[in-house]
Amino acid sequence: MKQMASERKPYYAKMGAEVVGCSSVDEVIAKAGLDWTVEKRPIFLAGEKKITNKFATVRTDTEQVLGIVKGGYEVVQNRDGFDFIDDCLGEGITFTKAGTYNKGERVFMVGEAPSVDICGDEVYPTILFTNSHDGGGSINAMFTPMRLVCENGLMIPIPGHENGIVKLRISHTKHVKDRLDIAKQLIMQNNQYIEALRARAELLAKQPFSDEQFKALTKELAGIEVPNEGEEEKITRGQQSIITDLTAAYEEEDIARFRGTAYGAILAASDYDTHKESSRNTGNEEYQFERVAYGMTILAAAYQIVARMTGMGLRR
Repeated sequence: MKQMASERKPYYAKMGAEVVGCSSVDEVIAKAGLDWTVEKRPIFLAGEKKITNKFATVRTDTEQVLGIVKGGYEVVQNRDGFDFIDDCLGEGITFTKAGTYNKGERVFMVGEAPSVDICGDEVYPTILFTNSHDGGGSINAMFTPMRLVCENGLMIPIPGHENGIVKLRISHTKHVKDRLDIAKQLIMQNNQYIEALRARAELLAKQPFSDEQFKALTKELAGIEVPNEGEEEKITRGQQSIITDLTAAYEEEDIARFRGTAYGAILAASDYDTHKESSRNTGNEEYQFERVAYGMTILAAAYQIVARMTGMGLRR
């Protein structure tokens, strides 16, 4: 079931702890309960035989095993992994949320830069900072801009980032100058990304997109195959649900002034991708968070289809 506009929340709303007002990484870690450490410990079989070059990463306060890693893996504690963010605060970044996800194996912090105007909408250049203790990732900063009026993720593909994911891998360093350089690079790339996003949105908003094209877009996103000549179109209940939700998103009031344009179609896909609820209704609080954290695949697919239909491509 699609959420009503008044019920929409940011992708991180159900996650972690509120850390608004915190002025340092230390404060965020304390308030979010992330002030625990991780150790790399050897693994033994039942007969006390040690497994060669395999170690477990263990959270020391709960003894929870977070992952299995090789000998060369270096544990980066929560405080050390995010220390560079302190140097971003002077550039206007503020903290919003922090916590864990993926069964506690990964840690996140959400920061926001000052809002910007994109096609007459207020957009927050939100940045998702993550650190992994399971050996499956590194320290990353991912740009996840949010359209304030509807709390939709606006990770629209731009040249060089066709999947809509713009992520920076951060190298851990103990040197103050290096941390300052990382912070400056992060802010600069975020600003460049927002400018590229604004240019892409303005181009989409000028591109006509008919109701028939939108209908074809919803069918393709739902995975409906074009029938052979003389055959009836086959649509499953699940596919019809996707079409219905995408159409409802397209008819929302916050998209009205963009309806009939490619940007309106993209915003509808963004709404669906950001706020779609789990079909299994398991109550998984991480579902919407992970849809953004691992890339908005439906939004990216919608852009590729719209680009093909209109001949826009990913031209600059």
